[in-house]
Amino acid sequence: MMKTVLILFPVIACLLVSGCARQAGPLTRGQPAKPLTPTTTATAEEWFDRANESYKKGDYGQAIAEYSKVLETAPQQTDAYFNRGNAWADKGDYDRAIADYSKALEITPQFADAYFNRAGMWTKKLDYGRAIEDYSKALEINPRDAVTYYNRGNAWGEKGDSDRAIADYTEALKIDPGYADAIYNRGLAWYKKGNYKQAIEDYNQTLKLSPRDAEAYYSRGLAGYKKGALDQAVDDYTKALEIDPQFAMAYYNRGVTWDDQGERERAIDDYTRALDVNPRLAMAYYNRGVARGAEGNYDQAIADYTQSLEIKPRDAAAYFNRGTMWLYKGNPEQAIKDYNKVLEINPQDAAAYYNRGNARGAKGDYQRAIADYTKAIEVKPNFADASYNRGLVRYKSGAYQQAIDDYNKVLAMNPRDAAAYYNRGNAWGAKGDFERAIADYTKALEVEPNFADAYNNRGISNSHLGRFKPACDDFQKACDLGYCDNLKLAQKQGNCQ
Repeated sequence: MMKTVLILFPVIACLLVSGCARQAGPLTRGQPAKPLTPTTTATAEEWFDRANESYKKGDYGQAIAEYSKVLETAPQQTDAYFNRGNAWADKGDYDRAIADYSKALEITPQFADAYFNRAGMWTKKLDYGRAIEDYSKALEINPRDAVTYYNRGNAWGEKGDSDRAIADYTEALKIDPGYADAIYNRGLAWYKKGNYKQAIEDYNQTLKLSPRDAEAYYSRGLAGYKKGALDQAVDDYTKALEIDPQFAMAYYNRGVTWDDQGERERAIDDYTRALDVNPRLAMAYYNRGVARGAEGNYDQAIADYTQSLEIKPRDAAAYFNRGTMWLYKGNPEQAIKDYNKVLEINPQDAAAYYNRGNARGAKGDYQRAIADYTKAIEVKPNFADASYNRGLVRYKSGAYQQAIDDYNKVLAMNPRDAAAYYNRGNAWGAKGDFERAIADYTKALEVEPNFADAYNNRGISNSHLGRFKPACDDFQKACDLGYCDNLKLAQKQGNCQ
């Protein structure tokens, strides 16, 4: 009795909302309304006005050229540097934008918007540490700016510091209590900390302010799921989808929740809907494969894992599960190919060595199966099933003492493993040690009293020792449990009545 392949990898729920934390619109603020300073020439002022008009039209290249004309004649003009920085930012040239904001700050060190906009550029470059420094400078100049607290909170969140993010969102809300995005992002930060109750409270507040906010329903669904309120999670995902029928992740996570409730058909339907919206959502193919495999639809599951792997070709879990499906279909050759892929990606995956051992054992390649079980045990020394199956394969290859050694290890880890006692008994019997075989079959029956094969094999061992009365009793018990061949044989030979 081979201990079969490991269970499929569990369903993975996506924990992030679409787009993650919200930004407050653009990360930069527009050009100032004030005119140029009196020290500038009439020509510079004309160029400045032209540049502003070009900027408003969205002709950022022309605006940059015109702001540069201003700076040729008025090199200390802060507003021209600031506005040219905005134009560079809108063109996606963040380094030049940073350079212009920095120049504006050299001339006017108390220019809060320049710090704010430069922080936005650092955020675009994923340099959240520098972004935080600039938002902090802006707040020293203007400590009543809710948006700056909000954006600094976003930067702390990106750095993984949820506590500081929460503190900043809270400061933003002291200034602007109706700032829905700050409430929402604070909910995300509570969620990341594992405080789902606080997260739900913030999402509730968000929904009071914005009752049509699909992402707030979605995020509240995620938090409810984490709290075990699965019905509420389904309701929230459904509300999100009523508002936004193209919300792929809401379909996906509703599918995850159906899966957890044992509603596989509904789960499969939602994964399919998610894929209708986003055909590149690898995790939806993957989870649909898990659900289909659990229903015994191995071909469809294999097709889903294959689709997932086309999108994420380094997904070891998808290769592992596809290999498992091939094993269930009785195709160990294909299974081995998939487990090989898993081990290329992660050479320390004990489960992949174990399942590859099972596949090789199914092919009759016992030496390679033994090598795989051995490797699995090296990676995971207390892997009882690997020791058990290695014992089975060693038994099949005639290495009875080594098989016994493996079953000894299994029983040291689990003294209540009836199958291990039974198979160790078989190995003792194969070595001709029927007394020890009988002792092991007896132990197996103490653990599992209706173990017909243990009665039958104990009867055979007693027969080898000439103990026909106890042998006949065992054959009778085996027959009572459905296995009568040896009782009939012993009766035919006259050894049993």
